[in-house]
Amino acid sequence: MRASKLKNLVLLILILCNAALLVLVVPTQLSQKRQAQRTAQELRSLFAGYDIRLPAGDLPEALTLYPLEATLDPEAALRAARAILGAEPEAVTETGSYAMLYAASSGTCALRRERLEAALEDRSLSGSGERAVARLLEDMGLSARVISSEEGAYTARQSLLGAPVFSADLTFTLWGSRLEAVSGSFCAVEDTLTALSRESCISCSDALVAFLAARDSTGWVGASIARMEQGYLLADSASASKLRLNPVWRLETDTGVYYVNGLTREVFQEG
Repeated sequence: MRASKLKNLVLLILILCNAALLVLVVPTQLSQKRQAQRTAQELRSLFAGYDIRLPAGDLPEALTLYPLEATLDPEAALRAARAILGAEPEAVTETGSYAMLYAASSGTCALRRERLEAALEDRSLSGSGERAVARLLEDMGLSARVISSEEGAYTARQSLLGAPVFSADLTFTLWGSRLEAVSGSFCAVEDTLTALSRESCISCSDALVAFLAARDSTGWVGASIARMEQGYLLADSASASKLRLNPVWRLETDTGVYYVNGLTREVFQEG
């Protein structure tokens, strides 16, 4: 009986603690929600003064993204080559710590820094089309999704730490179920990532204000912004063996795509 009463007492205490936490957390969340809505409305009014439309709804919530540096992970590179070739490489040629060439009877797969180029002669996939590419990406150990397809060419965009890497697209060329080529950027570097600073990416509202401020210098004369998305861009690095990734906001407008650097607020057009 005493044990039963003690158990009930503990349960009651836990329930009361959870209730107290809800009383503290819910008002805070509601306040943050209202503030986000006010910020979005104020930005719409600001942009409307320049005859520019913003998307309806709340602004995207910012992820905590830092500038990153990484090196090519040999284990990740081998796994990707093995998946693309469909077999254990018969030969591996290594040049320094950032260039590797894998060869098998099905073809070759070359990696240099973030670039991947594979030419296949006799490589059949299980199935065809987007599903086959999705399975191959999984076998390669990449977090990626197919974003476009055209006449047997499927382009997949990779992501790191839950954020897309806008300049890390891989294109897979298929003829039916036969894989003929793979080319693009390769970012299987998650195990080697290092934050370069503790300064994190700006918010979406800050990115929009920076974009509006740079309107004249960029020559942008559009009338609407359709989408805002946060992620990474590959950047130049002083070291040939290292990759650098900068946090950015990607803005899709009616006249083109622009990026806002999440640290410097520099604005530049895609391509």
